[in-house]
Amino acid sequence: LSPLASGCNSLKAIYSFAVEPPVLKGNNVVDIATVVKVPVGSAQAYSHEWSALYPNLTYEEVLPGAASVAVSGNTAKVSWQTYSDDLYTGTPVRYSISLDNGSSVEESSLEGASATGKDLSCTFTNLSNRTYTYTIKGYSAKNELTIYHTGQFDVATSGIDDLEAAAEAVSVEYFDLTGRQVTNPAANTLYVVRKVCADGTVKTEKQLVK
Repeated sequence: LSPLASGCNSLKAIYSFAVEPPVLKGNNVVDIATVVKVPVGSAQAYSHEWSALYPNLTYEEVLPGAASVAVSGNTAKVSWQTYSDDLYTGTPVRYSISLDNGSSVEESSLEGASATGKDLSCTFTNLSNRTYTYTIKGYSAKNELTIYHTGQFDVATSGIDDLEAAAEAVSVEYFDLTGRQVTNPAANTLYVVRKVCADGTVKTEKQLVK
């Protein structure tokens, strides 16, 4: 980021949702004295990194900190915090959560009543033994991306690899990325796969067909 708002005397607040402070580049010191709202636990890091170009800023830890993952067997629970603020109107009303294991992507979403409250989480089950990358995106009512978390975790259970779901799939449907159903999926192509299990549950995920 280049130094900004040097001529804005009525600036009320600066919001930075990054847990790690963005790097500032510039030669001119900016003397604005306003509040910077940052994630919990990051005010000291921001003050250290930004004080050379912004010596008069103060910091408030009011935004969500880093997301967390709890792994138990073949189940992973991804948790994060929400936020609300009187000045900023970008409070998320919808979240998308995805897990990528390098060959397939499993996605879930929260909206409406399930996307309210201070602490939110999404649980993924029947995971195989490998490394996963998770991505959490929060969108405002105007469809603005205002929360973004990403990270990795490992699933390592008692040696059972590629554990199948307890409920057997009774039907599998393939769709291309535009939503059209595909009867004969081609190899080395990414599809949205919809599985209906014998117990009535439905699982939808992105999968690279080999």
